[in-house]
Amino acid sequence: MFCPLPTVTVSRAGPTGYASGVDSARQLLAASSRPDGVFCVTDLLAIGFMDAARQDFRLSIPDDLCVIGFDDIPEAGWLGYNLTTFRQPIKEIAEYIAAILTSDEAALGKQNFPVQVVWHRTVRP
Repeated sequence: MFCPLPTVTVSRAGPTGYASGVDSARQLLAASSRPDGVFCVTDLLAIGFMDAARQDFRLSIPDDLCVIGFDDIPEAGWLGYNLTTFRQPIKEIAEYIAAILTSDEAALGKQNFPVQVVWHRTVRP
């Protein structure tokens, strides 16, 4: 059985803050082909996107639209958002950056940091 891959659209609406999330939602959700879900590179973008989706387009999240953020800021867990997000290891990243600044960067090499999914209520089961 053939299962087609979903269409992926990349949108850039400006700085990674709340207002850019609102602008991005207004642009993407007004199109004739509305997305089923969005991944925002920060939680603030996702929160702005969610507010515009709910207020301007009367969409229900996650029934009409799934939203995922990245950062796991405290607001992601607020009752009004319950944003599914990715938590990054801030302490480990900061320690690695400090090591780069205080030693030979080439000796440290490339570093990958694991992220953890924080499941809330903005994604359908």
